[in-house]
Amino acid sequence: MYRYSGKIEHFQKRQYLSPYADASGLQAGSLEFDKRAVAVMHELLSFTLEKRLVTDYLTHFRREFTMPQKLMRLLLKHLGIFYVSERGKRFSVFLNEAYDGPELIKKDPLVVWREKVLRFVGHRGKNKKKIGSFEDFSDEKNSEALLGSDYEER
Repeated sequence: MYRYSGKIEHFQKRQYLSPYADASGLQAGSLEFDKRAVAVMHELLSFTLEKRLVTDYLTHFRREFTMPQKLMRLLLKHLGIFYVSERGKRFSVFLNEAYDGPELIKKDPLVVWREKVLRFVGHRGKNKKKIGSFEDFSDEKNSEALLGSDYEER
């Protein structure tokens, strides 16, 4: 991790390398290689709807994107740009600038729709209050009205 402001400034002052440019001439492990890898990761995350990806997916495209072998080390090295989260045995990487705390700043309409559907079906996430049974949510008056005149109490 870049602990000293001098190292951060040195990294930021390096020449910007386009994530779309050919990286075959760059030497793995060089500062230019790392700067380009950060640019590729930033660009890739900015294309996703939720501005996050599971790192397992990234390792499949490591060669195509000319990314370093130790991708997790690169992500952890740049904590100001990326946030790495562990859930179970899987790691996810988030784009820091797209989030304000736990909330996505600019939500895509599909993300908003997904959140509404999850709320509608009663998904409450991990470690939340359990959803009760159907009887807990049913209303006897409404059920009688739905059954109509065929409903008889015995």
